[in-house]
Parts: sequence; structure tokens; C-alpha cells
Amino acid sequence: MADTLADLFDHCGDTDFCDRVFVRICEVHGNGADVSRLTEEERTVSLVWGSLGVIGNGGFRYLFEGSVRGDPNYALTRRAFEAIGCPEAAEAFREALSAFPDCVPPVNQAKRERAYLHHFPGMGTSPDRAFYAAQDDIPKRLANWLRSRNRPHPHLAKPE
Repeated sequence: MADTLADLFDHCGDTDFCDRVFVRICEVHGNGADVSRLTEEERTVSLVWGSLGVIGNGGFRYLFEGSVRGDPNYALTRRAFEAIGCPEAAEAFREALSAFPDCVPPVNQAKRERAYLHHFPGMGTSPDRAFYAAQDDIPKRLANWLRSRNRPHPHLAKPE
């Protein structure tokens, strides 16, 4: 099992790599860290991997039932999918955000959820289906993007 960052970068499959880097970011910064204060790489991994899990479990409805500290309107999350080269997922975000006036979700969770459900009632909505169609490609795209950054992240290394 890979323990060093070099091992993660060089010897893990894409899904395991993304998951382990995400977990390490959570260990270093805490769950629910303000994503706007993370490095670009940490923010991108956190937003892509975190939202992949949430949307994969219950669609955009589940995503909008919660909040992302430092990304109240989900613009950083949408841009993270663009950054990793997954326009299909970014487009699914755009479509989901169309449920809100000016495509900006209310900060209030109850209002956000109500507005989304009014526009996209039920489960398995068109934004959900578009995201699900792209989700199998996301680990590869995220892993490739992160590896291409080729930057050291010593603060994420496990202590010896």
C-alpha cells in the first residue's frame, strides 16, 4: 500500500489515488475546510472528489441539501470540473444551477433546496443523468490533472 506522496503519484490506480489524496487533504485541513483557502490542487481535488461522492449518492438534490464552505454558490465546484477537463460534468452543474435566479443558489439551505426541487422535481433529473454519464471518467481526469501539476505537496505527506 502506498504511503508516501511519490508512491501515491506513481503506484496507485486513478480511483485509489484520488481517494487517498482527498482523505489526506481532509486529515491535514479537517473535514469541511474552507475550500477557498486551500491550494488550487487541494481545492480541485476536494471539490471534485467530494461532489462526485455526494452527487453519485443522490444527485444534485443531495448536493444542494448541504453546503460547501468557501463555495456558497458552487461556482468553484463547477470550475473545478472544467479545470480537470470534464466539460460534461461542468455542463451538468450549469444545468443544475439554472434552477436558481441568475444561476446563483440561495445561501439558505432550505430556500436552495426548495428552489431546486421546484425546478427539478424528483430524483434522476436531467442534470443528474448528465453528471452520471460523465462520472466514470472523472477519476481518470482528476488523477491525470493532479499528476500533470507535478508539484510537491510536502504538507500532505504522512509523518514518518
